[in-house]
Amino acid sequence: MGKLHHFDLRGMLDTYHCRVFIETGTGAGDSLLHAASFGFERLFSSEIFPEIADHARGRLASVHQAQILTATSEDVLKTVLPLIPAEVPVMYWLDAHFPGADYHLAKYGDHADYNIRLPLEREMSLIRELRPRSRDVILVDDLRIYEDGPFAGGNMPDHAQTLAFYDRNIDFAFRLFRHTHTIARDYGDEGYLVITPR
Repeated sequence: MGKLHHFDLRGMLDTYHCRVFIETGTGAGDSLLHAASFGFERLFSSEIFPEIADHARGRLASVHQAQILTATSEDVLKTVLPLIPAEVPVMYWLDAHFPGADYHLAKYGDHADYNIRLPLEREMSLIRELRPRSRDVILVDDLRIYEDGPFAGGNMPDHAQTLAFYDRNIDFAFRLFRHTHTIARDYGDEGYLVITPR
């Protein structure tokens, strides 16, 4: 499970001027609460499990600029992104795996639909498709699902692997964003991908 606190959000906001925050996978609402403290105009979160979403809504009841949507990340991105003007930079906090896995409601490989089980590639494709000229910032957690590395939290345990060895790569991120963004790996925790506009 990644931690948004790991990043220097103030520095990123001063540099990239993001005004909207979108996350996939609400969890307990910690990341949304943290992001709300930085003055985003709007915050959106997608959560596929109603019980998780309801609990987080209770915690964020006083954060009126935040909206938790009970839907797949794909549906939320398709709904929300067309409403945001292209000139308004967005910060994304993308959960790389099946929602609920960190809360013992499901295992990483439980869902048959690849785009729900491992939604990251589809999410990034939608961001590129719906906001082709944006100067958005994309933060991704759990990089270790896609590759091995010197992660502080170790590599993905063999019993939890949800991708075949030959499918374990993050090439799609470079294919989608290498021409407009800088892409960096961060080996803290279980690994992060940091995608920032050039």
